[in-house]
Amino acid sequence: AFEGDITSIMTRYFSLLLVTVLVTVTISNVCAQTFQYSRGWTNGKRSEPALQTKMAEPKAAAQHMSPMVMQVKRRMMQQSMEDHIRNLEQELGEMYKLASSM
Repeated sequence: AFEGDITSIMTRYFSLLLVTVLVTVTISNVCAQTFQYSRGWTNGKRSEPALQTKMAEPKAAAQHMSPMVMQVKRRMMQQSMEDHIRNLEQELGEMYKLASSM
């Protein structure tokens, strides 16, 4: 009769311990998630306000550049875009040749 009492007491304590651990983990998870969202983090990424700040940085940097530096950067971007367009035209031409030969 004494062994049955010990088993039931151990089962109760084990159940209580398990419930306590689960509740603690759940509360910790909820608090951490609430903290992340309050700081603007969603799905591992920052929300809009920080993104707008990052987008404003190039504008602020452009104000401090000399006109010559800006002109050189514009030319580099334009040449880069022209190269991409030229490559795209070549690839599309090759794809058209392949498609028409089939």
